[in-house]
Amino acid sequence: MKFYFIYTLPMLLALLLAACERQDFTQPASPTQPDTPILITDSTMTVHTIEEAQAIFKYGQDTTIHIKGYIVGTATGTQLASAQFQPPFTNSTNILLASSRYETVGNNCFPVRLEKDSYFRNTLNLMEHPELHHRAIIITGKLEKYFATCGIKTIQSFQLVESASDSTSQSTTDKHDSIPILQQGTLINGGR
Repeated sequence: MKFYFIYTLPMLLALLLAACERQDFTQPASPTQPDTPILITDSTMTVHTIEEAQAIFKYGQDTTIHIKGYIVGTATGTQLASAQFQPPFTNSTNILLASSRYETVGNNCFPVRLEKDSYFRNTLNLMEHPELHHRAIIITGKLEKYFATCGIKTIQSFQLVESASDSTSQSTTDKHDSIPILQQGTLINGGR
């Protein structure tokens, strides 16, 4: 018995040491989300419709997806039925996406929360940027229950989509600065 212990213990220690990876602590850790927006191009992403996102949500929450829809309004109360679809908009905390550019039924919409003090709220809220009303957008985020339905509470990135029916020549300025009109294939990521 002593024979096995003498030879087995060093072998186990050697295997344990060989299995460990050496960690490089000289480089600073990179944050999971940048503090400022960055531009990236991702032509391989799969973009889902609102209906597809709702079907995916039924089979499991906490799925990160890219979803395309039109910005049609904001939810002003605690239910989608109290949605506001026409300017002037009075809420900057969320936007509603829909499959149709001119949707006016709150329960047909997909809610997206715009987190307080975030780049996304400053850039996408309809109260300060009514020119985004009816614009096509792709938003990346985790599917979660929001307004008692499928929605996104934390945006990871977004892309304003240009199409032949969108006006590409209009100026998108507000009283403080301008919102970039992005070409298709450009995502903006931002941190909190």
